[in-house]
This record gives sequence, C-alpha cells and structure tokens, in this order.
Amino acid sequence: AGLPYFEEDITLGEAADRIKISKIIEEEIPKYPPGSKIAYHPITFGWLIDQVFCRIDKKQRSIGEFFRDEVQQKHNTDVYIGSCAEQECRIAKLSLPRRSNAFRGHVNDRMIFSLGNLLHTKKLSTSDIRAPQPLIE
Repeated sequence: AGLPYFEEDITLGEAADRIKISKIIEEEIPKYPPGSKIAYHPITFGWLIDQVFCRIDKKQRSIGEFFRDEVQQKHNTDVYIGSCAEQECRIAKLSLPRRSNAFRGHVNDRMIFSLGNLLHTKKLSTSDIRAPQPLIE
C-alpha cells in the first residue's frame, strides 16, 4: 500500500472512527512509488485491511464484524477480532518496557510518532479501540 504511517496525527477518538480513518487513507499519498519497495505496515495494517473488508463486503462490515458473523458465530469459536464488554476481563493489558532505552534508535522514526498520543499503552487498552464502531449502522 505504501502507507506504513500517516502524515496526519491521529487522536484516540479518531483511531476508532472508521469514517475519519477512511478519509485519512483516501487522502494519503503513498510513501513509495507502487512496486518500488516492500514495506512492513505495523501501524496502519489494521486500518488498511479493515477498509478493504468494508469496501468488498456487500454488508460493509468491518473485519471484526465479518469474522464474528461468518466464522465465530457459525462455528461457535472462542476467537475474536475486536472485543465486546463481556470479554473485557479476558484481555491482557498493555504495558511499556521498564527500561527507558526501549525505543533507542527509533527516536527519529516517523512511524513511532505518527500515532501521536496513542503510543500511551493505557489509551490503546481502552474498549473504544478494541471494539470500534461500524462504518454503516
């Protein structure tokens, strides 16, 4: 996709807003010409794949909604993409490494800072992030 990070900083509220994320993706300019480079997309992959699912699914479901409807419920599996209130107690809490040099060498890496204030692990552990709202209700 050539979008390993977004130029626009994303707030916590925007991270769970599929319409806002859709607009950001649509307006982003790829960081590399198509086919010129292979890049890992650790920050944007979830948003990108969710937007693909929404566009190809006739019901415009998120990847989590699709998985729930087509896999989890049909096959009675105990696997989730996203979460619901009943599952909150089963979700591991994120925590930062204890050493202050955990990000040494990444200080100038735009991908690390493209999430703005989302790098705070407590914010990434909120139910709003784990269970974002559907694009079409």
